[in-house]
Amino acid sequence: MELRKSLSGRVENGLGSHRVQIIQGCLGLGKTYFLHQWSENFQASHPDWNIRFFAVEDNNGATEKSIFEAAKSDDLSGKPALYLIDNIERISHCSVFIISMNSLIHISCVATADLDIRVTKKTERTLFADRCVFLDFVPLSYDDYLTLIKSKGSQKNKVSDYLLAGGIPSVLLAADPKRATEDLRNKILLFVQSQFHLDDLSFLARLFDSFCRFGGFPKNQYARELSKDELKFSYNTLLKYTRALSACFAISELPRVNADNFTRLSTAPTHLPLDSCFHPSALSFDLRLIDAVEIALYNRLIVDGCTLSVSVVNRQKSIDGKRQFKQIENGFLVSKNSRVWFVIFSWDDGASGKEAMKELRNGFPKIIVVLPDVPSQMTSEGFYLVSLSTFLRNGLDVIKTMI
Repeated sequence: MELRKSLSGRVENGLGSHRVQIIQGCLGLGKTYFLHQWSENFQASHPDWNIRFFAVEDNNGATEKSIFEAAKSDDLSGKPALYLIDNIERISHCSVFIISMNSLIHISCVATADLDIRVTKKTERTLFADRCVFLDFVPLSYDDYLTLIKSKGSQKNKVSDYLLAGGIPSVLLAADPKRATEDLRNKILLFVQSQFHLDDLSFLARLFDSFCRFGGFPKNQYARELSKDELKFSYNTLLKYTRALSACFAISELPRVNADNFTRLSTAPTHLPLDSCFHPSALSFDLRLIDAVEIALYNRLIVDGCTLSVSVVNRQKSIDGKRQFKQIENGFLVSKNSRVWFVIFSWDDGASGKEAMKELRNGFPKIIVVLPDVPSQMTSEGFYLVSLSTFLRNGLDVIKTMI
């Protein structure tokens, strides 16, 4: 069974580019398993390649010196070799190692990382930023979900099950998904705490749970949940813990961008939780489903190699006879290979999405994803109307069928 075909293709296409490819994502998503599965399939179709696997551990594991010495020896043989490195973020001098591996003509390198080394290795970033490729490893896409669990039933039920169950393999395959989710949550929190030396695990847990309760575009409301007596933390402390969660991929940070002039706003970014399986059951069904859709759309677009932010415009609205400036969010601002799209989810048949999209003043494609299973179509306003199930399966490629 082959999962994550899109990522597999991107990794294989990057071989021979003399740039280390780093698959980054939260622990517990199966990066190491993917690396083994992909390499086995690659070896079957490329028997002339020599494949080596190294795990960088805190103690008694492979070191950058031992890996590079082996790579130099293999490079001298003149035969192509693929080096797979698990936990590359644990290498002390990442920039030197990456540059050294790129210098070997016959060596291709693919690595995994549980931490965002663009953040944790920021002092070295200028040295390796353009010398490696970062590939985001997110929960399973809708197609991968269907492949894994072989879901039966109507398309509507399949989509609903995927949205609420999430896309973490260990949870989906567990005999007790609720227990598996809690175990993974605790494992992630302990990892974040240890990596960033955070003092208050209880505060970290409450913060993570808050992001899961208020996922999607309504901005995080953690402070509103606490009484004044409980607000004993400073803004810097809140920022420190939030950035730690983000650097470990437990949450995703999306900057807010003015869609009129494409400038990044200084206001607080929006955060999305890792997966919808972490949503507390106390939330109403409608809230859980809407938040889950935002997470699913984000993960679908990340799988396609897109960069995402939140689209925002400032408009002068008439409120009670007085004109006031109002900030309006228009969903995702999506970019890839110098192309730009706007993507928004509409719970109804698209009416609310059309209203939000009308505020945009540029001619980039505007996609409204709707929950009902409707045919893909171009609206009279020039918007692309796509059903959620179609978009989750095809992503931005769905536009090609309407042009």
